Amino acid sequence: MTVTLAADARNAAIHLDLPQATADDVEVLIHELATLRQEMLPEVPRHRPQHMLMINEPDVKMKIGKDGLIAFVIRSSGLGWLDIPFTRKDSALTVVACAGAAREMETDAQIFREPEGHA
Repeated sequence: MTVTLAADARNAAIHLDLPQATADDVEVLIHELATLRQEMLPEVPRHRPQHMLMINEPDVKMKIGKDGLIAFVIRSSGLGWLDIPFTRKDSALTVVACAGAAREMETDAQIFREPEGHA
């Protein structure tokens, strides 16, 4: 696959050389398209759209890095794995919000620490 973003960042040329695609090929394609979309204009709207992709029964974890920063790690059966990091300020707010939500929902939220040697 080759992707070329136009100078105005509003259009892109996408060429797929995949007569057949494996699950791994599709994950690479999703990643490449998501990376491309981050660079395009207009940016993704900041308000929730009326029609959006619904992720049914995602596997959600909260990752605490060695630096103390927090990220949500989400597994979607359609999108693959998403790693959503937060800034230091956002991390503190996230911990408070997650702790409160977990208590209210009485769930077994899975929280794990980043292993040594990982970013």
